[in-house]
This record gives sequence, C-alpha cells and structure tokens, in this order.
Amino acid sequence: MTASLPARLLGTGMRMVVRPATDHIPANRAGIAFIRAAAAGALRVAMLGERLEPVSVVDADSPHGPVRGEWVGGAPRPGQPILYYLHGSGFVILRAHHFRGLASQLAHRTGRSVFTLRYRMAPEYRFPAAHDDALAGYRWLLDQGHAPSDIVVGGDSAGGHLALALTAQLRALELPQPAAIFTLAPLVDATFGTAAATESTANDPFVTARAAYRFLGRYAHAVDDPLIDLPAHVSPDTPPLFIQVGECEMLRADAERYAAALTAAGGDCTVRVWPELFHGFYMGYRIVPEARAALGEIVDFIAATTTADLP
Repeated sequence: MTASLPARLLGTGMRMVVRPATDHIPANRAGIAFIRAAAAGALRVAMLGERLEPVSVVDADSPHGPVRGEWVGGAPRPGQPILYYLHGSGFVILRAHHFRGLASQLAHRTGRSVFTLRYRMAPEYRFPAAHDDALAGYRWLLDQGHAPSDIVVGGDSAGGHLALALTAQLRALELPQPAAIFTLAPLVDATFGTAAATESTANDPFVTARAAYRFLGRYAHAVDDPLIDLPAHVSPDTPPLFIQVGECEMLRADAERYAAALTAAGGDCTVRVWPELFHGFYMGYRIVPEARAALGEIVDFIAATTTADLP
C-alpha cells in the first residue's frame, strides 16, 4: 500500500525543513523558545478557517493539585461520556490550546466533550511534573462525577507516554482504570533507547531519536524511575488499548514493544501501522486522507469498546 500524494508531499516537506531544523536547533532556552514559536505559528496557519468546537477553560484547584486545561465541545454534565486527552510535543513545545483542532475533530466525531490537560512542561518543570498533573487531572474528573467507565483516555507522542503511565499510577494507588485508551505514536521508552536502536530502518522525516532526546532530556534526563520505560508496568487490568503509528517513524518500535509486552501479559491491545507514514501524520487531518481515516478508526474503537458490555 502506498501513501497518498498529500501524505508524501507533507513528508517530503518535513524531511527538507523540520528534520534538519530539529537536528541543529539547540535544546537551550533560546532554542526552545524559537521552536515553540515556529510550531505554534505553523499550527495557527494549519487551523485557519477551521470550524472548532466551543471551548471552556478550566483553572481549578483540587485536593490532588492544580488542574489546568480546557473542555473542547463544551463542559459536560456528570455522567456524560468524555475523552481525557494528553497532548504531545516532547514535554517541551506545544500546549493544550494548540491541539484544539485535533480535539475538536475528536469531540465532533465521538459526540464526547474532550478535556485537554495543560500539564506543566520543561524546561520550566522537570519529571515527574507532567506525570503528576496527568494523574491529578484524572482524579479531578472523577471528583467532578465522571465514572471511570465514562472516561476514555487518549494521547499522542509524549502524551501517549502520559496516558500509558497513568495506568501504572492508578494501579499503584488502587484507583479505577478508565474504560479504554488510544494512543497516537506513543513514546514508551523515554530514554529513546528503543527508538535509537531501530530508527535506521524507519528513517522518519519528522525527527531523529537523537534530536528528540535532546529536547525531552530537558524534562527527564538521567531520571531513574520505572515510569520512564513503561513495558515493565503492563498488566491484564490495563484498559483495552488501541495504538496507531506510522510505518516510517522512529517510535514504531516503542509501540510494537509495548503492545507485545501487554499482549504477553494477557492484556487487550490492537496496533495499527499506517504504511509509509511518519510521526505526527495525524495532525494533518485537513489535507491527509490517512489522518482522517486514522481518526475514524479511533472513533470506531471507542464505540466498540465502550458499548461492548451493554445488553
């Protein structure tokens, strides 16, 4: 199967511009400020003219810590099914509001309001700040009256790491798991050891493992904690999991490693590998047909998983 022309053109553009830039931009404060501005500007252009769902900003205090973020699709009533979304960009670059387009797509397609967490980011905050915030956000949702069975957790890239780590955090605290999880190109091994060992066969046009680790290292460099490398935390009680990943991206090995570990442990996991596609392809849903199809598969997974036990 061959990738669509829009996907190939976008991949070529990233190989010519994005990958060389991330290879050379330093991971210091000036470099991070530059890449944040460039990424945010590119997303603003990409979302021009897009019809977004209503947004309600959240700035709440809870017994578990401050919770910042936004409801996309309107703030729901307790008992309504929702999505809890943890965004990516290496714990460093983009924030929750930059993902309003993707969250709007998910809200519109699923009929669920999406809570996108604004977790603390590096270099201002280091590990485990983002992980603590992801846990606090989930517990806050429970406190708002949303049952675990009403919550589906999603995340992309570094946010996928937070989503999978959340299952381990909940297990350690003996708290209930969400109904299901979906991840888009999840980072599993935050040392990037898994990605670096296999990226020569992927040749991702978006970023190299070395460049990604330079930026992510501002959050979790030399941290010796089990949450950094997640396969050791798999368990049969992990919620049903759907992973999407591009064939040509360095994090494909992460996804496949986690899926193999979870399946061996007796968990329920499905992996979808999109031929010839690259890291972050799902953000191109306005022009890339595979991205739109990928979102459709997520919707199907949510519908099938959350209705499986209904009479």
